[in-house]
Order: sequence, then structure tokens, then C-alpha cells
Amino acid sequence: MRRVAAGAVVEAVEPGSPGAASGLRRGDRIVAANRRPVADVADLARALAVDPRVVLLQVERGEREFILVIR
Repeated sequence: MRRVAAGAVVEAVEPGSPGAASGLRRGDRIVAANRRPVADVADLARALAVDPRVVLLQVERGEREFILVIR
């Protein structure tokens, strides 16, 4: 992932990973994780460290914004 103005942009998704199974794609911008705003990759790491068993990602893809549940 790389740093952007707001959020963290996914640079790669490992085939067969929970993210891939949930529909996460290269280029998606993660703007919140577990309902915590994500301004950068460090914010994303902190949000995921709280409870990594089930992760809610608020994702922007093009003009769309949606939630992905990753288990």
C-alpha cells in the first residue's frame, strides 16, 4: 500500500487471501477500518491491531464507496 492524501491505496492483493476472497482489489482506497478513519498506512495498521479477527473496511473504488467484511 502507498500513502495518499486520505486513505491507503491497495497496491496488491494476494490470491487466495481473505482480502481477495472478500473482493478487495488493487487500486482500492481504504478510508476506514473497523469504523476508524484511515488517513495513511500507519492508521490502517493501528486499526487492524485492535481486533484482526473480523475487519470492516470502508473502501472507495472509482466513484463507488462500500464496506467489505474480511474474515
